[in-house]
Amino acid sequence: MLPQRRRSLRFASTWHDQSVRDIVAFFRQYPQVLVLLIICLVLGLGTFFAVIFGLLTAHSSTTTGEPSGSIGTLVATARAVAHARA
Repeated sequence: MLPQRRRSLRFASTWHDQSVRDIVAFFRQYPQVLVLLIICLVLGLGTFFAVIFGLLTAHSSTTTGEPSGSIGTLVATARAVAHARA
C-alpha cells in the first residue's frame, strides 16, 4: 500500500509543478496580464486596508446615512478584534 501512496503523491507533485509551469509560461507569453494582475492586487489590498484603517480610526460610532447600522456594528467588531490582539 505504501508504494501506491508514494506513486499518487508523486503524481500530485508533478501535476502541481506542471500547472505552475503553465502559469509561468502564460505570464511570459502575455506580460501585460501579469502587470494588470499586480496592479489589481495592489489596488485591491490598498482599498481593503484603507477601509479597515478608516473603520478603526472613526471617532464616532453614530454617523448618518448608514443602512441599518451595519457600519457601526462592523466598527465595533473591528475594534474588539484589534483590542483582543493587543
